[in-house]
Amino acid sequence: MSKLGTDSFKYRKLLFFVFVLTFLIGGSLQVVGLISNTVMTVGIAFLLFLVYIKEKLQSVKDALPTKFFLVLMALIAVSGYSNKTPVFLILLYMLLFAVIPALVSYIIINNLRGKLHLLTKFLFVVGSLQLPVIFIQQTFFSSILSVSARSVSETDIGFGTFFVANDHGLGFFLLCLIVYLLFYKTGLRNGTRLFLIFWFSLTILFANSYISLLLLAIVFLYFTVVNLNLRIVIVSFCSIGLFFMFLAFSGYQEVVEEKYMFIYKKIFEKDYESTAVDIVSQAKYAERGDILLYFLEQTFEVIGSGPYSYFDPINKEFTLFPNFSQLLWFYNDIGFIGVILVIIIFTRVYFKYNSLWSPAILYLGMILVFSFFSNTLSDLAFNIVFYLFVVNGSDVLLKDKKGKVEKKVCSTNN
Repeated sequence: MSKLGTDSFKYRKLLFFVFVLTFLIGGSLQVVGLISNTVMTVGIAFLLFLVYIKEKLQSVKDALPTKFFLVLMALIAVSGYSNKTPVFLILLYMLLFAVIPALVSYIIINNLRGKLHLLTKFLFVVGSLQLPVIFIQQTFFSSILSVSARSVSETDIGFGTFFVANDHGLGFFLLCLIVYLLFYKTGLRNGTRLFLIFWFSLTILFANSYISLLLLAIVFLYFTVVNLNLRIVIVSFCSIGLFFMFLAFSGYQEVVEEKYMFIYKKIFEKDYESTAVDIVSQAKYAERGDILLYFLEQTFEVIGSGPYSYFDPINKEFTLFPNFSQLLWFYNDIGFIGVILVIIIFTRVYFKYNSLWSPAILYLGMILVFSFFSNTLSDLAFNIVFYLFVVNGSDVLLKDKKGKVEKKVCSTNN
């Protein structure tokens, strides 16, 4: 990363520092209590803001996402004013959910577009480190919890080197790497590429993000369908067979069974007759599906109940549900319009740099799914990874009408 040669991009040292902090050491700094998630995120935003100001003074750049974030800021202001939210909370909400993702998108689009190949070694190293780190975290969970400056539940311990409890961000990162290895020309030997796919898939299996595991299955299914031929089918089945044989002989088959039963029960055995209203009245834990049903039973929210009505950042307490996501949080705070804006922001950026049938559609689909399980807009890992992969086209293997495989280039300059 420090020796990028003539293709080096602007501000590479600063951006490399941001990447290292976000993907490698940020979680450890939080565990030992040196810095909190919010302070670290705001600090990184300040560094990116300096780059933004310098670039704006030099020339006008591609600022496509900026106008949509300005609309989001206006909505936050309207909702806050209408609900008499304190000005400080309105400004903090704008900073975390609009300003920071806008800065990340601007910097990456204008400095890293077309330069993903310069970062792949770093990204693959980060991805490869996650499995041993997760094993250490899960093995020494009690010891880590005893010295951790931040409370961490056992279900959130598989966050690797990412920020504390950000197992969803880790899952999205690994899934994007797998999609890149499956569909795009990487310059790696086939053996190395297949090993990395296997290693990252194994990491997702042992992490605690069940939605990541489900999305992994969808990614492989999509790959099999779009490359439907006998060789791919045979290789896919053999790979799956070898994968499960490895787990069986390594003594980790119970992990697969546990993950399977958890997902099966959530999909097929979920009791939706007991509504979220009942769950709240009985002081039970409301899952995201329960919260969605609860909102559907309430008055339709157009501009919401005001910024931070879902979560109190001062007392660090949830006002109604201890579970959350970007879509649920936004619907409660800034209403249905806020939910639509989340979808528009991610979708508009995608179609600016990709066609409908590009394999990159998986990046878009995954981040929209994760938006129901995590706060994707205020999370640095989600934003950096999404924009980094979505705006970077690469050689991809496609089939022509005669079924012949040919190399085409996905343009990033639509």
